[in-house]
Amino acid sequence: MRKRERQGIFYGIVLMVLLTGGLTGCSKTGTSVTNTAVTYVSVMNMAPYAPAMDIFLNGTLSSAAGGIPPGKFSQKYSPLAPGNYDRQFASRDPHFSL
Repeated sequence: MRKRERQGIFYGIVLMVLLTGGLTGCSKTGTSVTNTAVTYVSVMNMAPYAPAMDIFLNGTLSSAAGGIPPGKFSQKYSPLAPGNYDRQFASRDPHFSL
């Protein structure tokens, strides 16, 4: 064999090894990443003379402790699973009714 033929064979083998290694590195098998749908909610209390309000989703308090003061918004940008929720609003003032 000539020197050029041996170099060509050598470079061909090196190229095949690099391609095989590169394609194997891009393989998606064995990954455990799951994407679940999420929506984000922020609530505003835009009633200027109303008391602070608590917000309940499906019976669970979703607003921060102390409620959302009038003219403010919830500081917590809450992630929720998409779906239907039962919403309740409760006043912090016992003399105020919705």
